[in-house]
Amino acid sequence: MIRQTVNMENSNTTDVPTGHVATHHVAVQSYSRLHFGLMEICPGEPHCYGGLGMMVDRPVAIISGRTGIVESIDEVRIDATDYWEPRVRQVLRHRFGRSATSSLSIRKIPLREIRVFHAPEAHVGLGSGTQFACSVTALLAAAEACVPPTTGRIPTISSDPITAPVSSLFEDVAALAGQAERGKRSYIGLQGFLRGGMVLDLGAQSSPEGTTIQRTSTVPFPSSWRVVLVCDRSYVGESGDKEVEMFHECAKQPNPFREPMLRAVSEELLPAMEAQDWSAASRAIGRYGAMAGEVFRPLQGGIYRSERIASAIASLQRLGFEGVGQSSWGPTVFAIAKDDDQAAWLCEQLQPQLDSRATTMIAGAAPGAFYECGSSSL
Repeated sequence: MIRQTVNMENSNTTDVPTGHVATHHVAVQSYSRLHFGLMEICPGEPHCYGGLGMMVDRPVAIISGRTGIVESIDEVRIDATDYWEPRVRQVLRHRFGRSATSSLSIRKIPLREIRVFHAPEAHVGLGSGTQFACSVTALLAAAEACVPPTTGRIPTISSDPITAPVSSLFEDVAALAGQAERGKRSYIGLQGFLRGGMVLDLGAQSSPEGTTIQRTSTVPFPSSWRVVLVCDRSYVGESGDKEVEMFHECAKQPNPFREPMLRAVSEELLPAMEAQDWSAASRAIGRYGAMAGEVFRPLQGGIYRSERIASAIASLQRLGFEGVGQSSWGPTVFAIAKDDDQAAWLCEQLQPQLDSRATTMIAGAAPGAFYECGSSSL
């Protein structure tokens, strides 16, 4: 697939004949987010909602659309499951609706059809909600770039699709957060959607007064390292009102582990990543995740969300892996492996210990999401 930057200002254009709707296909492919834990959840404290995580290249989500100007949200045909269909409409209402519940559009919508071709699995700790909302938002932005609704003219696109990173569609991570209506706490999924790799989020209050510090940054992840994902589907992670309640209960006091977590990142993890020292990086990731879980210990009885998660992580540690942890609320847990062979060996060792509800998967670090626009679909 040819990857090139889209410059619509210099594109050839053709007039849209009266009564005729010219169409092209647009599509967005995004990846999955691991969250290693938050540094602080007490509002007003330094680094509140800052954290550490990374993007992995499995599972993927693919959303496609057919361009065409429509004037009502209800005119957009959506091909998706009962779970994801209302979430597509939620993004449409936020971007184009006169209100959060209105189907009337304040401006023309550049897509007449949206198809969720490959949907992420929800509430398993892989950030599906943010990745999905960002994907739909990027699909709309890509459609507007391909078919500017204010000109009445469309670019002439060859049979070879144009592929570009979604980061070219948004000014910065804050712009994406506003358009996708995400990032009320963590920015890891947003930065990961744009740039991929390992993500460090310094949080909402990361800058001393009078200074400006970039909230998020991307940490290169060695291409040979792998991430083994273990997902126990006997339950799903927290979300919605239950998640809000848990944060409220555990955020009444500042996190006493915040400074040790920051030091683990700055003094241990970042130097290890730069040196591609798998052992040192693994130790830092494991220590960071264990400290991140301490803030929730009073509510969940331990540093992990369930005894099954704690047991899975103990199994990984007994097999010699230190870079292990729970992603977000689980149930997915992970282990950092130094190469394909070690990752495959780990999966073989785990398989006899897993029941029918648990699965393993080997992933690598993911790049940022990308979009495609042309006469053929992704």
